[in-house]
Amino acid sequence: MNGNKWALAILALALVTIAITYYAAATAAAASQPSHRAGLVIQLGDGSYITRCIPFAEDSLSGLELLMRSGLHVVTWGGAVCRIDQDGCDYPTEPCFCQCTGAKCLYWSYWHWREGRWVYSQVGAADYLVRDGDIEGWAWSNGQPPPVVPVEQICARGAAVTANQLDATTRDSRSTILMQYAAFALMTAVLVGSFFFLHLRRQER
Repeated sequence: MNGNKWALAILALALVTIAITYYAAATAAAASQPSHRAGLVIQLGDGSYITRCIPFAEDSLSGLELLMRSGLHVVTWGGAVCRIDQDGCDYPTEPCFCQCTGAKCLYWSYWHWREGRWVYSQVGAADYLVRDGDIEGWAWSNGQPPPVVPVEQICARGAAVTANQLDATTRDSRSTILMQYAAFALMTAVLVGSFFFLHLRRQER
């Protein structure tokens, strides 16, 4: 194989390497994008409630992890939830169940939306697996469930924020891919250019 054929072969190999690197990076970024959603309904002590529609990339995650991703202030003690937002107990400066020591017992109860009604959870939030489309509930009460909120309303309220978050994540991922691709392409171009320069210099001699 003469010098020109070697040069063309190296150039072709460089271009194929760039294409493979870009494809692998784009595939990895696409796989990491959130593709599932679950809803949250959180009943506060003053009678108001908060809803969240939370995206996640995993096949499932714990109920506690879903709550932690809500963006609300959450205080826990092991797998128990002591405080959400403005209601609850500030563990460890006070017991996690500081308002459940007598006849009046207020605590954060955990619920699942099943077949059109709230069902009290039989396991702790840390041990319960939430999957795509599930609706989870929390209520600061004496064991009363959260309010009934239409599923469409829960995700509709969080859809704008969720969409913005996903768009921002996608833009960041694409920017990272493009920067990595540009750096790799520049390095390859420099190497290929250097090879051709040296090849031409040898031919001139």
